[in-house]
Amino acid sequence: MNDTIVAQATAGGKAAIAVIRVSGSDTFRVMQKVMLPQDIEKLQHRKAVIANLYHPAKGSSQPEFLDQCIVLTFVAPHSYTGEDLVEIQCHGGFVVPHLLAEALIAAGARYAQAGEFTQRAFLNGKLDLVQAESVEAIVSASSRSELKLVHHHYSGHFSTEVKRLRSELIDLLSLLELELDFAEEDVEFADREEILSRLNSLRDLLSGLFHSYERSHLVRQGVRVAIVGKPNVGKSSLLNLLLKKERAIVTDHPGTTRDIIEEAMEIAGLKFVFIDTAGIRSTEDYVESLGIQRSQSVLANADLVLMLIDHSEQLKKEDWEIRQLVLNRKKHSVAQPILLLNKSDLPCVVHRNELDSFAKGFSFLQFSSKTAEHLDELESLLVGSVKRRGLDFQQDDYALLNVRQKNVVEKALSSVQQAVESFHRNLSQEFVSAELRVSLGLLGELIGDVSNEDILGNIFSNFCIGK
Repeated sequence: MNDTIVAQATAGGKAAIAVIRVSGSDTFRVMQKVMLPQDIEKLQHRKAVIANLYHPAKGSSQPEFLDQCIVLTFVAPHSYTGEDLVEIQCHGGFVVPHLLAEALIAAGARYAQAGEFTQRAFLNGKLDLVQAESVEAIVSASSRSELKLVHHHYSGHFSTEVKRLRSELIDLLSLLELELDFAEEDVEFADREEILSRLNSLRDLLSGLFHSYERSHLVRQGVRVAIVGKPNVGKSSLLNLLLKKERAIVTDHPGTTRDIIEEAMEIAGLKFVFIDTAGIRSTEDYVESLGIQRSQSVLANADLVLMLIDHSEQLKKEDWEIRQLVLNRKKHSVAQPILLLNKSDLPCVVHRNELDSFAKGFSFLQFSSKTAEHLDELESLLVGSVKRRGLDFQQDDYALLNVRQKNVVEKALSSVQQAVESFHRNLSQEFVSAELRVSLGLLGELIGDVSNEDILGNIFSNFCIGK
C-alpha cells in the first residue's frame, strides 16, 4: 500500500479521451519524470493544467513526446484515495493511454490491482465499506431504479442508519452491564418490559433490513418475466414488440421457438428481463420437447408471468393446462400473473363466460402483438405490479446490496433473536449481553469498522481496474 499506482480509469478502445489515474506518496516524483520542469511548477490542488507528457527513456538525452494532456492534481488528504493523486486526460484509443501508463511505470509507479484505488480510499477513511461496495455497484448499474438504490449507499445514508442501530445496541449493552456491576446490590436501572421492548425493536429493525435484500436483488438483477402460452399465440412477436427490435424469429409455423430467448430492458426506470419460451404442448419432436421442459423450468422460477391466449380461436385443452401450470407455481411472484388476450385486431370467438372463468386469478388485458394496440397499458401494468411490491426505492429506503451484507445482517439478527429468547427464559443478563456483543461486532463488520484482509481481498477483487 506504500507503492504509487497507476491505471487507466476509462474503458479501452477508440474514444475521444482517456483518463489515467496516479495515486500514492511518490505521485509528484513520478510526474516530475514525465513532465517538463516548467509544467511541474504549475501543478496546484484542484487545478487543471495543459502539459506535454514524455517517456523517461534511459540513456537518451531527448525524452520521447507522447501526448499533450490535461493534468488535474489533488493533494493529500483531499483526494478520492486520501493520497496525492493526479488524473491525466489524454487522447483516447489503444496506443496513447498504453504508452502513458508505460511511461508512468518506467518513472516509478506500478500498475494498480483491481479495486485498489477504492481500497485505498477505504483504508484511508475516505469511504466506509458499504460506500466502497457501492462504487462498483454504480459502475455496473443497469437501470435508474438500481442507481437510485446504490446512490443511497454511496451518499452514506445507509451507513448512518447502521451506525444508529449500533448506537442503540451500545446503549442497551451499557444498561445491561451496569446492572451486572451492581448485581449484588439488587439494583435495577431499567424496567424489564422496557429492555424487552428495546430488544424487540432492534430485532424488528434488523429483520426489516435482512428482508430488504430480496427487493434490492430484484431491482439489481431485474424482474424476470416469463412469456408463456401454447405455440403460435404471439409470444415471440410480443418479445420483439417490447424490445422494439427483431430479437426472436416469428413464423406462422407452430413450434418455431425451441430454446429460451432472454433479453433485459428498462421500463420507467425499472429493469425487466423478458424470457420468450417454447410453446407448451404435447409433441413427439425430441428437440421441441427439450425446449418445452426448459419453458416449464423458466415458468416455475419467474418473478412474473405473461400468459398469452389467441382470442380469435376457441380455447383448447392446452390453454387450460398452461393456465393451471401458471396458477400452481410455488415460487412467490412479484404480482398476479398477467393474461394477454392476444390478436385483438381479429374478432373474438371465445364466449364471455368462458373467458371470465379462464381469467380468474389473473390481471388481464386485450392486446395485439401485430398492431401494438394497448402496449402502453401493458407497460403500465408491468410497472404498477412491480411498484406495488415496493421495488421502486425512495429517498429514505434502506436495503442490502449484496450477499456479503445479507449474510452479516442475518448473523446479527440471529444473535439479537437469541438475546430475546434468553431474556424470555430469564437467563442471566450475561447471556443477553454476550449475544448483543456478537451483533454489535457484526454491524461493525458490515460498514468496515471491523474487517480482515480476506474480506477486503474478496470485495475489491471484483472491481474493475482503475476503480
